[in-house]
Amino acid sequence: MLSEIKLIDKIKRVGIFQTIDDLFGNRFQHLIYLYCQLSNKVYFGSYLAATQGKSIRHFYMDEMVSNYCKNNTEIVKILEVGSWAGGSAITWAEAIKKYARCGMVFCIDSWTDYLDSAKDKQWTHKTMKKAFQNNKIYKLFLHNILASKHSDIVSILRGSSDEILPMLNKNQFDLVFIDGNHSFEFIYNDINNSAPLVKDGGVLCGDDLELQYNEIDTDNAIELKDQDVIVDPLTNKRFHPGVSLAVYKYFKKDMSSWEGFWGMQKDGDNWKSISMDIELKEVAIPEHLR
Repeated sequence: MLSEIKLIDKIKRVGIFQTIDDLFGNRFQHLIYLYCQLSNKVYFGSYLAATQGKSIRHFYMDEMVSNYCKNNTEIVKILEVGSWAGGSAITWAEAIKKYARCGMVFCIDSWTDYLDSAKDKQWTHKTMKKAFQNNKIYKLFLHNILASKHSDIVSILRGSSDEILPMLNKNQFDLVFIDGNHSFEFIYNDINNSAPLVKDGGVLCGDDLELQYNEIDTDNAIELKDQDVIVDPLTNKRFHPGVSLAVYKYFKKDMSSWEGFWGMQKDGDNWKSISMDIELKEVAIPEHLR
């Protein structure tokens, strides 16, 4: 009984995934990973922190493409900044094949370590640092794209977004998705460099906007803007301060958002909110993330 109490206490303190990792050395997830590698199946689990963010957001990503393709059903070009293990790239590719005549997903990522061990100390960050070693996470990305059978429409642009984005032609993408380095300076630069690439009527969107600017303790967020995730003193909720600050600085308004997934539509030289008719739809997680 005492050991069970200690285990429950540890789960509360450090989280279920780290507890499992401590108890079993992540061996079970590693076995699943190896099985997926050998059987040519996609892998999205805790090993290498392959699953990033909340899976529910992929439902809204799919709906965003569906909503856009109601008036744009020809070639749909999507650019994503930050690809990790390929979860979002697969979601975009599947959406293109469902709703558009044809299209492409372009993935920008360096797949190199950008985390600061002094600031990023959570279990996920430690796992990510290990995933960068020996190109493990990049190799998993390649495996997942091939196993998902979407390599025909996924193109890789490996390198820093600061270097690649300014080289791309303006007004060419129907949708640009930003989910790279979440520290304030990096995500603001990604937004600033990505906005000109979006077609008129296209969408600029991103991940991890748990709290809008007007909901947070802004002084605290500014002080900790280069940390990945913090707890907001006003709401007692975990959020990404760099994301909240950067999107507000660029757009000067609250975002259209759905459980952390945010988006704005380009309207000439301005940006407007997006309305998606999803109230009566059943929320479904994409199969590759279940």
